[in-house]
Amino acid sequence: MKSIQTKITLLILAVIVVCSSIIGSAGIISSKLVIETDSAEIINLMCSDKAKEINNILGKIEQSVDILAVFSESNLESTKALSDKDYLAQYIDTIDQLSITAVGETEGATSVYLRFDQSVAPADAGFYRVKNSETGRFELVENTDISAYSPGDTEHVGWFYIPVRNKAPTWLPPYRNANININIISYCIPIYKNGALIGVVGMDIDFNYISNLVDSIKVYDTGYAFLVDSDMRIAYHKKILKGQSVSELNSIFLNKSPEDFTKADTIHSYIFNDTEKKIVFRLLENNMYLAVTAPVSEIDKTERQLVDRIIKFTILIALISILLSSFIAKSLIKPLKELNNAAKDIAKGNLDITLVPKTKDEIGALTGSLRDTARELKKRIEYINELAFTDTLTGIGSNAAYLRDVMAVKETIAKGTADFSLAIIDVNNLKHINDNYGHDSGNILIIQAAETAVSAFGKDRVYRIGGDEFAVIMNNVDEATAKLLAERFVLMLKEAGGRIVAAAAIGTATYSKLYGDSYDTVFKRADEEMYRRKAEMKEKGECSRVIM
Repeated sequence: MKSIQTKITLLILAVIVVCSSIIGSAGIISSKLVIETDSAEIINLMCSDKAKEINNILGKIEQSVDILAVFSESNLESTKALSDKDYLAQYIDTIDQLSITAVGETEGATSVYLRFDQSVAPADAGFYRVKNSETGRFELVENTDISAYSPGDTEHVGWFYIPVRNKAPTWLPPYRNANININIISYCIPIYKNGALIGVVGMDIDFNYISNLVDSIKVYDTGYAFLVDSDMRIAYHKKILKGQSVSELNSIFLNKSPEDFTKADTIHSYIFNDTEKKIVFRLLENNMYLAVTAPVSEIDKTERQLVDRIIKFTILIALISILLSSFIAKSLIKPLKELNNAAKDIAKGNLDITLVPKTKDEIGALTGSLRDTARELKKRIEYINELAFTDTLTGIGSNAAYLRDVMAVKETIAKGTADFSLAIIDVNNLKHINDNYGHDSGNILIIQAAETAVSAFGKDRVYRIGGDEFAVIMNNVDEATAKLLAERFVLMLKEAGGRIVAAAAIGTATYSKLYGDSYDTVFKRADEEMYRRKAEMKEKGECSRVIM
């Protein structure tokens, strides 16, 4: 049997210098090829990420206004009903209350409004709420007199006439709203009832909010971002006047459409103020374009620095490798890597590793020992997990299993894919039965409640999280189904026979992404409903009892 000491004598000292040189040269060549693309792609990725961030804000505005528009149309009895002052006032108040909630939950919104066409309601009918910069509340301000301005007066009434003219939801380009003296962009939707125009509902975003996001974009040392409109004219730039054509920056932009500059992964080169630059564009929800640009010299700087580092590290590695070559054998590298990877897998909890001793030396013996250790450890962990995640009395999920699965649910909430309902169950009168009839009777009560919950909801969903308290996590179950399952549980519990009659209060709640729910808020609603039910049952005398 050859020992490790014997194998160390078979070192490849002559090869290590050649390998280091080859690796270093390959690294330099590869880095130049990759960095020439990837360095510029940093701009592309930055532009895409920031465009998504801005589009997320604009998308929330669209969603909120869409909700208001649908609600306004569906809650209107008829256009004739608006001639009734009392009905009109009640209708406006209903939409106004929804708008307060919608605009309060909409990032970046600065105002919300509903105005009517003069053919169906008075010129001053509707509401206009503007965010108070000091209190953060959306307060009512005086409605703009639409009849006092011509349809072409964009600064005063463009938010009304432009979407009406388009007969469709419309994003207005940045403009100064003369009614509140704020630079804004607006999203407005005309409302129709049975084909007749009712009015317009919309929200505004303070354009400074968007421009601050744009100013926060930094690429390399002096790279920056700006906005252009659908005609490729400057909409916002820290140094260039609004309205200037992008083609004036460089002739490369002449006779080009916006689509020519927004193709995926397309990066354009141009010269501005005698500086060679690269630029990328991304289309935004409101038909503007986000542009990100940086000097080519700064992009190449990263490449030069990386190549220098590769050369230095290659030389350093070659020297270190030569010094250490007397202690490293080529035949050891592969098995040691396998052992190292296996050890990492074990550390991460992956015990399904495949290790086969390929030699009869110390490494082979160590490989066999590590394999046997992983197998034995897996058996012990499975046994421990079974004990930890199973409630010993009822056989359902324990509190530890519940906390584990709650973390999984929270991860789906963070990813935006959550879809679940929650039920909280509390067994009534457990302490009284324990005190008066003994803990054996109390255990029977708990087991009966657990078995009924399993029958109603399924074993994988039910957890015992306290002495007399259970939780049920129902993935992909909507609110109506959760209520039906809860009613089924209550009915089954009442129909269960035996010496001990079980009674339990149950509360349910369903996750809603629209209202920004967290797992804790869903749990709180379910818990509150359970306690309300518990109080009602107490008043009615519905409690667990022992039949003698």
